[in-house]
Amino acid sequence: MSLGKQESELYGADRMMENVEAIRSHYGHLVSEVVSQNDRELLIAAYANFNARAIDDVLALMHPDVDWPDGMEGGRVHGHNGLREYWARQWSLIDPHAEPIDFRSDEDGRTTVAVHLIVRRLDGSVVVDENVEHSYLIEDGLIRWMDFGSHEV
Repeated sequence: MSLGKQESELYGADRMMENVEAIRSHYGHLVSEVVSQNDRELLIAAYANFNARAIDDVLALMHPDVDWPDGMEGGRVHGHNGLREYWARQWSLIDPHAEPIDFRSDEDGRTTVAVHLIVRRLDGSVVVDENVEHSYLIEDGLIRWMDFGSHEV
């Protein structure tokens, strides 16, 4: 028995959807690695403003209660004022420049950024020149949390 044109098209569409579902099932882990355009643009702007030392512009991209690592003394820095003081202290001692290279997201919504980090002494001599990872949690379009590497919150 042969299928009519309409029945054949429906059968073909059903088969195609089965294939799509099979592909999603097999490659679903890749879907979670896509970073939204908004999050990507937010983080690119944050790095650009950080590199330009535009503290107010960077802080405008962060949650008022942002939670940030203190890479110089250990521990965590909290809120806009804490981060402003931390960066002022950091920039009085070293000249870091962080350039985002790549972005990925995990199933928990954290975004990890591969970064080319160059840290110079104030005299211009290079102390660090390497690729590192920064991990972020973005809530309501603002950076809520950051850490070095791809860590758990």
